[in-house]
Amino acid sequence: MSKFYFFILLFIISFNLYSKRVLYRSEILISEKKIFNPTDPETNPDEFPKPIMSQLEILRKTSEILSRAGKSKIHYVEKNGARFSNNISAIELENDGDLSKFKKIEYSLNGSSYIEYPGSIPLKKSGMNTIKYRAFDKLGNTEEYKSLEIFVDDISPDLGVKLIGQTFFKNDMLYYQSGMTLNVSVTDNESGVKDIYVNVNDDGFIPFGSLTERFNETKFYRIQIFALDNVLNRSKEYVYNFSIDGESPLVYAKPIDTIYYENSHHCSGRSKFQLIASDRDSGVRMIQYKINAAEKWTNYADEIRMPEKIETLDLEYRAIDNVGNESDTMTFSCKITRESPKTKMEVK
Repeated sequence: MSKFYFFILLFIISFNLYSKRVLYRSEILISEKKIFNPTDPETNPDEFPKPIMSQLEILRKTSEILSRAGKSKIHYVEKNGARFSNNISAIELENDGDLSKFKKIEYSLNGSSYIEYPGSIPLKKSGMNTIKYRAFDKLGNTEEYKSLEIFVDDISPDLGVKLIGQTFFKNDMLYYQSGMTLNVSVTDNESGVKDIYVNVNDDGFIPFGSLTERFNETKFYRIQIFALDNVLNRSKEYVYNFSIDGESPLVYAKPIDTIYYENSHHCSGRSKFQLIASDRDSGVRMIQYKINAAEKWTNYADEIRMPEKIETLDLEYRAIDNVGNESDTMTFSCKITRESPKTKMEVK
């Protein structure tokens, strides 16, 4: 849970160094002058606060933020004083002093003619907006012209998402090996990135830094991901449906023309073996075997016949499923008898 606050602090620090262009990655936050990596003790100082927040509180706070996206007038001010707003915002001027003495306020927006201030100034033009204004009181005093610059950001962040891991498509389902990872990055060249939000199996959206799911459990997953900038413009939302296959296949050998006696298996030159494997998720990709500690595995295609000129057989075999899970290596050993039986009959 503490990663959520950690990433917030990193964003604040980065705005001092990188006021306009922000690059946020799931593992590393990069600014012009410094790299912070949460997994590296040297770049993750102990003095960073690590408060504890419950999952319920994270969900509640995230829900409050998302409820405002695209619906509320948002102003955002960077540490260096740069101002940003979304395109449904308006400027309202504050008066210092006794309002009863004011006669009027006039303003000019982006070089237009001065008009009387109506109570608020809508901001519709994308990019930088410059407002010049002054006040008049009833005694004839006139204020010096003042100016205000505010950047209207109506461009959504650019979000990129990659699912990394060995994968296989079967029966309209995408399978990943246990432990697959999400590689997420987002850039915003105007107001900057606020956060990335992720929802796993409809448990509710949370900041990406608060995600504790490691995608190890064998089950179906539905993931939704999007990003917000600091005036709550929303990026494209990515949705992924997949299953994790974290179970190894099963494999066994079916010997033909072998016998078991005197506590060991016995084979002949005509003995052979069938290898059979099963996997209930992504399916079996291959079966491999080695005979008598061979250096390399051989891909199993058909029944294995007894090699010539060997006196004992030590067979190793394994199965690999379509996302790379390997079964345990199984073994079968037998002594080989190649001589035919001999009998002698006498008449008594």
